[in-house]
Amino acid sequence: LHLQVWYLARGSDDCLQEITTQLQPMLYAPHEHFDKPSTMYICLRGIAAHRGRPMRKDAVWGKEFVLLDDEGALPEPTFACALTYVEVLVLQRYQLEQIRNEFPEDAAAIYTARVFYRLKHCMMRYVHAVKRQRAEEDVRAKKSRGRHKKRERTKTKTSKTQKCIIPRTSAHVKS
Repeated sequence: LHLQVWYLARGSDDCLQEITTQLQPMLYAPHEHFDKPSTMYICLRGIAAHRGRPMRKDAVWGKEFVLLDDEGALPEPTFACALTYVEVLVLQRYQLEQIRNEFPEDAAAIYTARVFYRLKHCMMRYVHAVKRQRAEEDVRAKKSRGRHKKRERTKTKTSKTQKCIIPRTSAHVKS
């Protein structure tokens, strides 16, 4: 546990022991969805799909569950689907908060994780906004280039057809 969740590795042994006693085992059947909000999952057996990736033994997701509700929605949803029978250990945020209150000397690690994930979340929102803005600019640029090319093609067509058409006048007609 402490190897997969970096901020728990900073806690004392007593705190880690209390966390492990709070972990709740859950079993999910194939095609069953699990998505408890503010929850961290640790896969013990089986394979689950999370964000398009297979999660196998020792995989952890929902590490950002330390963020509080007032800090915005979690950037990484904890939604997953069992592909086989999956056994996971579950830790909910309220349990971690209780443990944090029991071990105030380890609260700094959880606070650090909150700051880290909050910054990560803000950076991801910024990056997505910039990507969206650039994509919109590209679409506008392509549209304007497309209109410009269309105008050039119509000008070219009309000039070619104008060259080909020779007006028939009486001067051209041989008698």
